[in-house]
Amino acid sequence: MSRSLIISAVLLCLAAGTSKSRPGNAEDSLSSVKPVSVAELKSIIHTDSGHVVLVNVWATWCKWCKEEMPDILKLREKFGKRGFRLVLVSADDLDILESEVKPTLHNLGVGFPSYIVNEPEEDAFINGMNKNWSGALPTSFIYDKNGNLVETLVGEQESEKLLADKIQQLLNK
Repeated sequence: MSRSLIISAVLLCLAAGTSKSRPGNAEDSLSSVKPVSVAELKSIIHTDSGHVVLVNVWATWCKWCKEEMPDILKLREKFGKRGFRLVLVSADDLDILESEVKPTLHNLGVGFPSYIVNEPEEDAFINGMNKNWSGALPTSFIYDKNGNLVETLVGEQESEKLLADKIQQLLNK
């Protein structure tokens, strides 16, 4: 898939919704996949200041994204009550939200609100997240308790332990 298509998919996913609620609130449900711009996503991350936040950008067509998702979800289970937040952002086209994105999240066992990119310009989301990011998927962005980006991990993270260790270090600071 071309970089333009990946960027478009990411941007469309973020554009799907906006919410002032934090990811994982009990009143939210799986059916809650909201369009979000990069500015709105940054606001969500900063709203969670005081927490370590992992933003995972994925897509339904990305084999590696779906393969790493069970380990990513284990992190939420392991650290969720200790000040960790997981934010999932689909880079898929908004047109397949109902037919592909929501069913994929359901099949992966995601039972908390997620997002889909919604940006008017192709590169806005990618550059807004990290100017050094190519747009490759999956990508995980790790933010410290102050909302500062501390690491960008591009590609499938094969070891939940590697991510868990990084998150643990940030939680202990």
